[in-house]
Amino acid sequence: MRKNLLNTAIIMVGFGFFCIMNTFILTPIAFADDINIIANPNLSIDSLSKHELKNIYLGKKTKWNDGNRIIFVIYESGDVHEKFLKMYIGKSVSQFNNYWKRIVFTGKGKFPRKFNNENELLTFIDETPNAIGYVGNNTVLDIARVLSVN
Repeated sequence: MRKNLLNTAIIMVGFGFFCIMNTFILTPIAFADDINIIANPNLSIDSLSKHELKNIYLGKKTKWNDGNRIIFVIYESGDVHEKFLKMYIGKSVSQFNNYWKRIVFTGKGKFPRKFNNENELLTFIDETPNAIGYVGNNTVLDIARVLSVN
């Protein structure tokens, strides 16, 4: 009887550990598959590191390697915005907004340009040299191109 209880407890602990690991390891991987990083087609790069992308969206990297100013855009709200911030920036929406409020208040930068919908964001990316943004992975792109993130 005690041996059966011990075996059951071990199985339950193992299953609990598996569930926790699944949440912290596999969920971010699934989020990454949900988001495409996009850029103006004339941008001279094909890929970014996750670190570079984070630094761009935190205003720490402001110029491309060719010296042109980086223009990055965000969504006003929504699932894609939340997933992008969590996966690539490591912040919640409120943390990201508060971070940028501090930057703006101290005069070190201005808040990223926001868009309410995908069509507006895509049009801006398509028409703006050196622009970068993000969309859901099911978005059809006419002009903008997807950058790989490694």
